[in-house]
Amino acid sequence: MVLKASPRPDVHRRRDLLSVSDFKARCLELVETARSEGRRYVITKHGRPVARLVPIQEASRSPRGRWKGLVQVTGDIVHGDWADLFEATKA
Repeated sequence: MVLKASPRPDVHRRRDLLSVSDFKARCLELVETARSEGRRYVITKHGRPVARLVPIQEASRSPRGRWKGLVQVTGDIVHGDWADLFEATKA
């Protein structure tokens, strides 16, 4: 069995490193690539990391919202007669 270590988050691939001047020249293109492909960039100044460009994750919907249109609740699910479902209530 071969285990591969996941890359450390502080280690950047060379293609994802950008100088400030490159970022300034290609800003709109890079923002679109980050949004559409999920790419992350590290912006450097004099070879040192100074900023990151990362895509914003879409806000997840609430659990109630995720089920909307898929589940229909009928009747009173809070005050229903559940006694027949539990062994302890059977005589």
